[in-house]
Amino acid sequence: MATGFFSLLALPCAATAETASNGISSLPKPWIIAHRGGSLLWPEETMTAYQASTAAGNPFVETDCWLLRDGALGLMHDGSLARTTNSQKSVWDLNGSEWKQLRIDGTKLLGPGWGHYEAPFLDEVLVRFKDSNIIFVEPKSPDSGSAIVRKLKEYNVSPGRVVVNSFLYKELRAARAAKYKTCANLSAKPEITPKEARQARYWGVGLPANATEDTVPEFKAEGLHVLIYTANRHYQRDQMLRWGVDGFYTDDPLYMDPSGAYRRESDSFSTQRWAPGMLEGQNGGRGSFIRPNVWRLDASQENSFKSCLQGWMCPIGGTESAPSWSMDLSITFGPRFQEGKWASVAVLTADVPLNNDGGSFIKTGGYNVLFYNTGGLAIYKYDAAGKQPTRELKAVPGAPIALGEKVTYRLTVTPEKILVERLDGKARLEVADAEYRGSYVTFGAKGQQADFSAIKVSVLPPF
Repeated sequence: MATGFFSLLALPCAATAETASNGISSLPKPWIIAHRGGSLLWPEETMTAYQASTAAGNPFVETDCWLLRDGALGLMHDGSLARTTNSQKSVWDLNGSEWKQLRIDGTKLLGPGWGHYEAPFLDEVLVRFKDSNIIFVEPKSPDSGSAIVRKLKEYNVSPGRVVVNSFLYKELRAARAAKYKTCANLSAKPEITPKEARQARYWGVGLPANATEDTVPEFKAEGLHVLIYTANRHYQRDQMLRWGVDGFYTDDPLYMDPSGAYRRESDSFSTQRWAPGMLEGQNGGRGSFIRPNVWRLDASQENSFKSCLQGWMCPIGGTESAPSWSMDLSITFGPRFQEGKWASVAVLTADVPLNNDGGSFIKTGGYNVLFYNTGGLAIYKYDAAGKQPTRELKAVPGAPIALGEKVTYRLTVTPEKILVERLDGKARLEVADAEYRGSYVTFGAKGQQADFSAIKVSVLPPF
């Protein structure tokens, strides 16, 4: 089983399988539910993903279930098989025997280092996890709800060990009648009122990550559990915990775990596996591994900007604002879209997606350090209130960089200043500015292909 480096990490504050065996009510909150098995870290809806996330300490197995043509129950998120497998058919076109021939393409989903995996049946999940983990199962097709309940009874799954959740409320009836916990998934403008959800005897409701602040306490006041789908960033988690939510469906269960056990001081790019918290700022911004130890952002097409959070190091030092730290990193510029474009390291007060290239507004404070392909450096500043445009604090020229030349930089942040320098001595920039001291780092590139490598973060003693 290929699970990747981070599958072996323990999550000290997360519930263990032993605790989970006592049922969901015994688990500490927030409940961090590995959506599709943790699809940003492992090939989604595969036994490899479920086993990797639970081996890392996550107590939940979450999956989507379809009724196949012959009554078998296959696990897959999409109705179409084209995105994840070697087939162009639809789920409902297949019977159990044909399902067994499917292969989920890990390279298509996550890149090199992954293989091809069998598409699982619900039976496999129940056999493997019913005695050790909490199973969240979503009926995705008509009549799948009743078929799921028959399987739960066949395998003698305890009502405390499973939650049946769905957007198809009819598919929850059989589970509710069998006294399994049911969760109605709602939209940002809920289709049913909190009172109606309570009268329907749902255990809880699922609300989207863009739910409004007043919605959560209204459902909580009716005695319902509230779960958020799909939240992958700390700022979402922390805000909604203040609203009183019970847990989150997340594609990155390691990064969302409040214990912070995922944090590293150096990159794991040698594995060519995605580290916790490597989250894109916009479509296509997650980059790619081109060989061991090298991760690439290619923004050379149409002068675009792309960015990716480096959550595996965030928050630096395990706090929201590490007082003093430094980062060494190497950047290699590829074919230029045009002269004067850049790679960047943004240091922000929160892990919000960075969607601008230096000329727009964002509602978080911080700085963006630009590494120009012409050799120079610049530091821009963001206004936390979003009322002022991003502005340049200072820029300096530097010695030219050859195409394909790897240049190593050091970024140092102290309570009083920000210093960035080329370690070949050919450019140095220092700014005295102490307004923001966040420790959430996002890498970016504008109009340029940039390869990042050899990243090392160090928390420094007070100066």
